[in-house]
Amino acid sequence: MLLGALLRTPGVARTHEELRALTVGETDPWVLSRVAMEEARLDDLAGQGAQAGDRLREALKDCHAHKLPLRCVDVLLKLSSRATASNRLVEAEESASTAWQEAAALGEWDREGAALVMLANATRFQVRVALSRAYLTESLARQPDDCKARTQAHLNLASLALMRFRPQEARQELEESLACGQSPGLQGAWILADLARLAPRPSDAARLGAELSRVSPLRENAGGACWPRSSGDASRWTATGARASGCSGRPSRRRSRSCA
Repeated sequence: MLLGALLRTPGVARTHEELRALTVGETDPWVLSRVAMEEARLDDLAGQGAQAGDRLREALKDCHAHKLPLRCVDVLLKLSSRATASNRLVEAEESASTAWQEAAALGEWDREGAALVMLANATRFQVRVALSRAYLTESLARQPDDCKARTQAHLNLASLALMRFRPQEARQELEESLACGQSPGLQGAWILADLARLAPRPSDAARLGAELSRVSPLRENAGGACWPRSSGDASRWTATGARASGCSGRPSRRRSRSCA
């Protein structure tokens, strides 16, 4: 019970040692697979990306061996997310595509949707605009009432429009992303910055300044929660810092993470 509570409680820090102590004698492959995913996350936080990847690939083998298809889908989604964040985009697309197919075979609607988003991200960063747009359009059609999902999908569609130098279309998608009151975040700020350059409006500078003032760089702790790095971070978070984070809507060979 303590292990389950720990894994399901964001913000409570945990260590490899604690997880191992709680799984002594545990033989349930479903539980062990979930613990392996958590240990991979802790590896990533500690800068051990290669070890995290190995752990997830081993977890994928184990879930196939124990015939746990639902857990396999979760591992594949995590592998896709990590690969996109590391610019291993072909690998990201392959993992997401497999996850999509396996989720569809299981009738797992929510996981199908998550895989679609992963596919959209992987193809967007490859600048395969038409395919990414198709995935995003399908994602929107599947969950029209999910405000957070709609916001992110329209932001990504705006980024795709900018890749094709269609600022008016990008602005329309940006406005759609704001329709249900979610903040567009750093990606939205970058879209606004590009729009102010390509097709400026008098209100763009003020909107961009307001959005940047709300953005604060976050760090993840060992419990899965995110916290501001320091009380002064928000005021120091400039457009230069935003570019360094690799979170713009534009493709970049230097991007080290995906913000979608």
